Amino acid sequence: MAVRKEEGQERRGAKQQQYPLIYVGPNIPGGLLMQYTVFRGGVPEHLTDLFEKQPAIRQLIVPVNDLAAVQERMRKSGTLEHTLFQQVKDGDK
Repeated sequence: MAVRKEEGQERRGAKQQQYPLIYVGPNIPGGLLMQYTVFRGGVPEHLTDLFEKQPAIRQLIVPVNDLAAVQERMRKSGTLEHTLFQQVKDGDK
């Protein structure tokens, strides 16, 4: 016989799947986005324009659980993460 989950349990399960994200790129001038900003419940829509101007920024928003591994790769020249960081740091130059 199947056991039915209570509504509250289903809601809690859905919330657990929304893991926090963190921006690991450099600070964006004008205070638009600061390094190590944490997002809960997804990335805010007001950053969409920023992603269109510099697509690399979106790729530098990673799950908090992956922070240590991503930081390690960012320190190694030639990795995707290092390249993306440099692209954002250099801006449109």
